[in-house]
Amino acid sequence: MSSEWLSRAVNVFKRDVPETPQPFDVECECGQRHTGLRRVRFQHLVCKSCGGSLFILPRDSYPPPLDPAKRKKRRKKRRSKRRPKENKRPTPLDFSQPDEVEIPASEDSSPNSAPKPASNKKLPKEVYEEDPGPGFIIRQIEGTVGFVSAFRDAFLGFWSPHRKIGLLIFCLLAATVFYSIRRSTLAQAEIDAREKFAAAIDLIAEERWSDAKAELKDAVEAVDRLGRTDREASQIRQMHSEIQAFTGLSQYTLFELTEDAEKTYVAEGMEAWQERFRIRYQDEWLIIEGNLRPVHSYQGQNGSLSLELEFPWVVGDRPREVSVLVDFPLAKGLPVVSSEPYDDSPGQYSIFAAQIEDCSLGLNGNWIVRLNPRTAFFWSDEKTYRQTNLNVGSILSQEELEHILAQQAKWMGVRD
Repeated sequence: MSSEWLSRAVNVFKRDVPETPQPFDVECECGQRHTGLRRVRFQHLVCKSCGGSLFILPRDSYPPPLDPAKRKKRRKKRRSKRRPKENKRPTPLDFSQPDEVEIPASEDSSPNSAPKPASNKKLPKEVYEEDPGPGFIIRQIEGTVGFVSAFRDAFLGFWSPHRKIGLLIFCLLAATVFYSIRRSTLAQAEIDAREKFAAAIDLIAEERWSDAKAELKDAVEAVDRLGRTDREASQIRQMHSEIQAFTGLSQYTLFELTEDAEKTYVAEGMEAWQERFRIRYQDEWLIIEGNLRPVHSYQGQNGSLSLELEFPWVVGDRPREVSVLVDFPLAKGLPVVSSEPYDDSPGQYSIFAAQIEDCSLGLNGNWIVRLNPRTAFFWSDEKTYRQTNLNVGSILSQEELEHILAQQAKWMGVRD
């Protein structure tokens, strides 16, 4: 009694298995039809046309198939929905097509008929290739032109007449403010140049050279801001250069520089000397008396006259000659090569100052000392020159010194 009850309870949840197998007729997404017989367990079919998966249940859970006429209409409708639109990007080519596909069974075949073997006939498949012609480029250009046109229209539409008038008023106000500020700045610079120069003259009379150099520096900045090149501006620049030279005068002479260069080069090499020169001598001021003569090229930087100092000195055991080269772009009144002072071979005896720029060996193996042309100038003031104490032991008499300084003052544009 108990075993009969248990078998009934278990069989309640079991499905009735039909005695005869049921046929199935399933259509794949690609349009391929699959027919066969259902089994006790579900079946997994793989479409040979598109590779899609199909699952066949033991029982047919779908309604019976439609009529052939309705089925054709439904198939056409489904294909029309899957067709891509023209304005969409075309799909890439699919080259993974199988060699053999199944031919769909005829619709009038009986449900119990077995599926026919696949043949070598391929089903037509719609493939949309990308247009290789200029259509895509033309569409891109049209899109860009349309964007530019829209931006231009929006920009022009933004500037209404009221906004244009407002912009014009703003520009006029900005120009007026800028002109007023610039005019005020230039007026203040004119006042600063005059007051600073007068204060420097008083400090020079008191021999307060450091304070005078600071005042002259401000005066030079003021005349540079004004862009002045008149005689008073030249006097301010000249006096500032002279005070800057003797207050920053190097503690080493030109002879000591060349002797140190030869010893360091022979003992340690050129690289060691360049490092020593950079630390000890570079940008130091030198005030020199000597004969200047034109070099073979005659032209220096910015079209200025390139001169060479007659240096009666040799260094080392070899020995090596020394050449001192200097340009004077600041000397606007310096005579040309064909003028009298530079026709004689000894050159013109001059007093000048400049910062040391370089000291190295030339192609002929001799030492070449180059002075910075941006700071080179001829001396013009007797009082500042006597402050250097270089006139002590000079070969020049008082009359010769005054004559040379007066001549060089004309070259520098500080005197008629």
